[in-house]
Amino acid sequence: MTSSFSRSYGGSGGSRLGSMRAGSVYGGAGGSGVRISSTNASRSFGAAGAGSGFASGGSGYQLSDALDINESKKATMQNLNDRLGSYLEKVHTLERANADLEAKIQQFLLNKTSVETHDCTAHKATIRLLQEQIIDATRSRGAVLLAIDNATLASDDFRVKYDNELNMHQSVEADISGLKRLYDELTVDGQS
Repeated sequence: MTSSFSRSYGGSGGSRLGSMRAGSVYGGAGGSGVRISSTNASRSFGAAGAGSGFASGGSGYQLSDALDINESKKATMQNLNDRLGSYLEKVHTLERANADLEAKIQQFLLNKTSVETHDCTAHKATIRLLQEQIIDATRSRGAVLLAIDNATLASDDFRVKYDNELNMHQSVEADISGLKRLYDELTVDGQS
């Protein structure tokens, strides 16, 4: 709000004490559209002789000046009331829109969780049959893997036994060969 006072002193007719400017400031949303309005009211006070007081004549206090100030205050208050009413109406509109949006969200969530869109009863029997086949195939595979492991263990065991028997056979053959030479040597010495 801005106010300015100006004083001027006149001659014998009276003195003009002030000129008052009453203003109101209107700020738009986001700081745009700022506007300042003002009204002017002039007050004149006259001096009658040596005393001081209000003169009721043309150079004295004017009743219209007071009415202008009251009208300015009324206009400012009306402007503020209009702005407040507009703001409250926007708030109520947003509250209604928010309540409507929340109701739609709740309805969407209820519909999403409670309704099964596809009828899968015909497919459930097929799914159950396939699951049983998978379980049977898994058991069969497990049995085959177990048989392979058992065969591998038996093969390893037979290889170890074969290696032991081969070593024993070679050892016995070496002993027999040594004994044959010894026998041949003994028989040759006995004949001579």
